[in-house]
Amino acid sequence: MRQLQRYAMALAMVVGYGGGAAAQTSSTKAEENAQAEAPWLSHEISGIVKSIDAGGSQLTVQTRTGRLVQVDASPAIQTNRVNIPPVGHAVNVQGTYDDKGVLQASMIQRAKDSSVGWPADR
Repeated sequence: MRQLQRYAMALAMVVGYGGGAAAQTSSTKAEENAQAEAPWLSHEISGIVKSIDAGGSQLTVQTRTGRLVQVDASPAIQTNRVNIPPVGHAVNVQGTYDDKGVLQASMIQRAKDSSVGWPADR
């Protein structure tokens, strides 16, 4: 039984490490196309907060691929589903894109500053 567990763990590590480059490439392509393909669907991004307006409802987030995303936190603020970290720290945002390309956040939460633990953008 222990040999099977070791084998499963080794396999999981190989798949996890071996798929990294391909996962990054497909993640980048998915991120670039997500907004254009279905803006009304729920999207999720992770990145570093680059700026917050004086009112605290407009953010700029830089994703792991370097893309800057404008985020309107107003919907998340209205439903108390918001925890915005300070500029320079990581955030996870869920929401939908409006016709101007702004991500209307339904939920904002702090994330670990290392992108290793971030979920894939979609």
